Amino acid sequence: MMEEEPAAFYVEDNVTQPLLISNNSINSDPSGSSSLFLSALRPRDHQTMSKKRIVKNVLVLNSSFFIFFLGFQSLSNLQSTMNSAKGIGMESQAAIYAASMVSSLLLPEFLIKTFGCKRTIVFMFLCSVPYLISNFNPTYEFIMPCSILMGIAIGPLNTAGAFYVNEMSFRYQKITLTESMETILARFFGLLSFFLENTQIWGNLVSYYILRPAMIPIMNHTNTSTTCGIDFEKDVDGNGTNPNLQPPSDDKRYLLVSMYVLSAIIAATLMGLFLDKLENDVKNEREEKNCKAILWRLLAAAKQATLSDQILLLPITILCGLELAFYTGEITE
Repeated sequence: MMEEEPAAFYVEDNVTQPLLISNNSINSDPSGSSSLFLSALRPRDHQTMSKKRIVKNVLVLNSSFFIFFLGFQSLSNLQSTMNSAKGIGMESQAAIYAASMVSSLLLPEFLIKTFGCKRTIVFMFLCSVPYLISNFNPTYEFIMPCSILMGIAIGPLNTAGAFYVNEMSFRYQKITLTESMETILARFFGLLSFFLENTQIWGNLVSYYILRPAMIPIMNHTNTSTTCGIDFEKDVDGNGTNPNLQPPSDDKRYLLVSMYVLSAIIAATLMGLFLDKLENDVKNEREEKNCKAILWRLLAAAKQATLSDQILLLPITILCGLELAFYTGEITE
């Protein structure tokens, strides 16, 4: 069995508690030089919380994210078809992810320290509602500003969610003391990933059963001409040579988008009513100026870009981005 030993500490009420990190872990630091960096990332006071409350909070957070992304991810998959006119759908997706890159660098730390994780998540859920509503009757003038607002919300939303799961992991390890911090983190974040990945399955099923056409005889319309693949040519309706494909009616569009808007509101309500506040994620502005915190975050991000481990992760990150763009823009078309 792998031997565990304390590699980092946090202090609460003058009591030092060990965080169990494996000797073989990439997070281990024999020199101890990372202690100050780790303490800067963690909340200063890990308050006591029972196992049941921790599990309840994790399930509430995961369920809320599942309900929210059930609508957002499904709607993203439909942008290349449902909003294909003049490329509005794909341009709105580009605006979302461009805005999210900027917001991920500038806003999360400021919002979390000012409002706390819980209120940040609830507010970001509500900020997504205008984008969902804009899909009722998408026009360039309406959907693009809403897409930018949606992108601004994505960065703080994901960061606050990860921060909350990380805090629950610390509190859970503080109670058990028998499992390493890495094991608990992997378990809690794995559970979050399980819920998020399930949104693709259930969201697409919802879209299918709402948008599927009436039962009509399916005929073989295989085209063996040279207009396949990259040379594929669409007709006026955008359906190529397959007359079985019919655009959804406005009634079906309104029903589907209404369900997605409702999912965001339910997620925000569930989070607001049942998730416990951390009480230790809000810092006094006098202790650290907000502008200074944003500058520090930019410098920390720049420093991370010089580390070999981070550089090796960049190709994987770029590949995942290309894969996502291809999936939402081409395969779902």
